[in-house]
Amino acid sequence: MRSLRAPIFPPKPTHNAVLRQRLHRSNPSLAPNTRGFHATSSRSFLDVCSPAHSVLENVHSITGLPWAATIPVTAALVFGFTRGPIAYYIHKILQRRRTLDPRLIEARLKLENKVLREDAHRTAAERRKRIDGLFHDACAAVRKTHNCQHWKLWLVFTKFPVWYVMMETIRRMTGTEEGFIGLVRSMMGKRDYSGFPEPSPSVDPSLATEGVLWFTNLQEADPYLILPFMLSATLFIRARRGYGSINIVFKPRIEDIAKEHAKDPETPNLRKKQLRLQRTAEVLALAAGPATLQFPSAMLLYWISTSFYEHSTALLLRKWMPARDQNAPLPLRPDVKKQQYRGPRMQDLRSPKKGKSKLRHP
Repeated sequence: MRSLRAPIFPPKPTHNAVLRQRLHRSNPSLAPNTRGFHATSSRSFLDVCSPAHSVLENVHSITGLPWAATIPVTAALVFGFTRGPIAYYIHKILQRRRTLDPRLIEARLKLENKVLREDAHRTAAERRKRIDGLFHDACAAVRKTHNCQHWKLWLVFTKFPVWYVMMETIRRMTGTEEGFIGLVRSMMGKRDYSGFPEPSPSVDPSLATEGVLWFTNLQEADPYLILPFMLSATLFIRARRGYGSINIVFKPRIEDIAKEHAKDPETPNLRKKQLRLQRTAEVLALAAGPATLQFPSAMLLYWISTSFYEHSTALLLRKWMPARDQNAPLPLRPDVKKQQYRGPRMQDLRSPKKGKSKLRHP
């Protein structure tokens, strides 16, 4: 007797199952149940901020100072070990370039006279083009000999990664998401979604009680708006005196200065160019205050401290290591480092008071 049951067929695969099988066949390395996302965001930037957070915590615990004093002390340590050597190296390069500039200008004038004698039959535009090419090669060779190439001045911008990591670490410790850095992170797509909180160092509650003067709470913005405008004043003074990074890198070239000394008819207006560069740096410095009104006081305190240290270092370097005289001989690099022996002078032999002579009178 035939059974009245209907035959049992396997269930028809759904559209999602078919699509999953096709994807698995096209890429066998992926398992059917493999997901393409993670529950948490990347921890790469957190790993960078962890050493900075440890430095701040260690300085705070070892010194026993409040956070209002710990942040400037930490800024001084970070500046001394990272940004201080770079500032010294950049100043040495600028010192060599200032020493070479007068001699390069003289070389430009001699080169013009030489080309004018040799290429008198050519037009002025052709002579000028040849002079510019020869002078550019001469400048590059001289600066390479004295290790003061222009590309080394761009090392001044290597301080910004360290500055950003420290500022981001302090922002995470205060627990705020407002301000310019939070705006930049949101524009880059790094936003916090519900259910997936961003991993960050724990917020330090002592920042709310270890302030000084009018900013007793370092986790909040300055209620009297004094710190933002102090920051603008510090940056403005640096830009005004020519100590800023923009003033160092984007200065007028020696080629244009040489043209001005040579009374070239097509000399660009260097004064307007320098004034435009100066005004740009000053406007950016003045805009820093209004842009940081919502920043926590701890971040502004660190920024002001680093700007003050950098300005003081530039002043001390210019005072202790000024540019050499134009007529002073340059320190050339001899191939042989051995110095010849020089015997004592007659003045040393005749003046035993200075202690240089070892002769004994009978």
